[in-house]
Amino acid sequence: MTASTQVTLVGALESGQDVCWEGSGSGLTLRVTEPRQVEVVLGRCSRADQEVYLDRVQAAGVPVSRRRGGGCAVVVGPGVLVVSCTWTGYRPPYPVDWMEDMSGKVGLALQGAGITGLEVRKGGDLTLGDRKVMGACLYVGADTAVYGASLLVNPDLSLFDRFLRHPPREPAYRRGRPHREFVTSLWAEGFRLSPRQLGHCLGGALWSLLTTRCGAGCGHPGREERS
Repeated sequence: MTASTQVTLVGALESGQDVCWEGSGSGLTLRVTEPRQVEVVLGRCSRADQEVYLDRVQAAGVPVSRRRGGGCAVVVGPGVLVVSCTWTGYRPPYPVDWMEDMSGKVGLALQGAGITGLEVRKGGDLTLGDRKVMGACLYVGADTAVYGASLLVNPDLSLFDRFLRHPPREPAYRRGRPHREFVTSLWAEGFRLSPRQLGHCLGGALWSLLTTRCGAGCGHPGREERS
């Protein structure tokens, strides 16, 4: 990390996000947002100098933040939907099976918007074919669990190779491929919903799946926020 590159805890930049959907109740909070600016987000234990081209990030004026969940660095920004689901007073099984279960629910919610062919991978990735369209992470505290995911709807995919080094660890299905050959977007695969429209559909459908799982009274329907 260079002296002039500062890392901000994720959440400090939330004012720079458009909220597509949010709901809360009985210890469950769900938000689906689209960042307004490009940002590099480190995993909880990421080393920025190993995962990020810090000189390029600094030159471009791109902020760097760190999330509570694990995994490697990602790029978010316009065209990326960020899903954040927080439970308080509840500790789920940890870690991989629960992440896959949650990502499977995201996949089911996306099917309701007409997005087909999604596959849940070990660790919570969603793929179309062998190309990644969503990554996920999990944080578990004493009485809090946070599931986070970033869904690539129509971002500038060239930013991954520009700002991110090849990760120090990777899933087996990546097979050493560079970012440009590993990630794709929903638009690139022919699913051309706007991020705002898709985020609203995703939030409502996912909320229904989660509250049905938790039982009646787990929460109340969310609301769409308009800018």
